[in-house]
Amino acid sequence: MTGEMFKSEVTRENFPLMFAIADAVKGTVEPFDQYQGPYVCVGRDIRAGSEPYAVAPTGLGVIRLWLCTDDGVQATIYNEAIEMQSNPFLLHRDDTEEYAVYAALSVIAGKQWTVLVLRPDHMWEGSVRDWTYQAHVIAPDVAGAEIAGREQAAKADGEDEPFDYAILVVYAGHLSDVADT
Repeated sequence: MTGEMFKSEVTRENFPLMFAIADAVKGTVEPFDQYQGPYVCVGRDIRAGSEPYAVAPTGLGVIRLWLCTDDGVQATIYNEAIEMQSNPFLLHRDDTEEYAVYAALSVIAGKQWTVLVLRPDHMWEGSVRDWTYQAHVIAPDVAGAEIAGREQAAKADGEDEPFDYAILVVYAGHLSDVADT
């Protein structure tokens, strides 16, 4: 064996985050390999061959969602069908499951949003313009845009707690700051 994965290895206990995503998108968790792990399939999967060597062809209308991480600290969800990657989210937090589900939903039915957040008061220095952060995110709805906007601002500022950032306004679409023109 060179890392193949059997369906019997894909359990809720081994891959709780993938099962949370599958539950949210009405999908199934399917085996891939020991290195990349399983994927979430939305709709009916198409496989050719016998387990564990069954090939999963692409481009046939099948939606496969992959959990991607380079460092084990933050991750994204990748939709193979449309080659779209979610905004990054942090792993190993109490609310990681919620962020992962929003990330998955965003790459299935994502829309662009512009989120203006107020930085935590310990960062208020300089002009009033520096007190805010404008995030451009992909999310399925306003609640997801708020979460992604906070995460993006915290990451950009090197902060650990996105909920220290207050949401000022959320706009549908990608809006540019007139000061940047």
